[in-house]
Amino acid sequence: MGVRQHECALRPLLGSLLPDPWNTTTAPHPEGLLPHCRFVQRNVQEHTNDRVPLSAGDYLGFLRFMMTHGMSAATTRAIVEQLLRERRGSRGGSGR
Repeated sequence: MGVRQHECALRPLLGSLLPDPWNTTTAPHPEGLLPHCRFVQRNVQEHTNDRVPLSAGDYLGFLRFMMTHGMSAATTRAIVEQLLRERRGSRGGSGR
């Protein structure tokens, strides 16, 4: 006999949960994943729009999350350089 679904729902979550970007009803666990989850969800859900409805605070929250969860200074620099190239309309680089 297996564990019934309602029995599992009563147990506390002992790990992490990062919901699918299309899922808008499930909250991430632990709550500290929220800046990452919100940023990814909005970018995925709004990918066909010219502008993603994110505030400067959302971008800073995501950046803060990433920098405190393992993103290196070299990766941060590469991202900033790519964004600047894209803003100037220059593809440059290796096309990765």
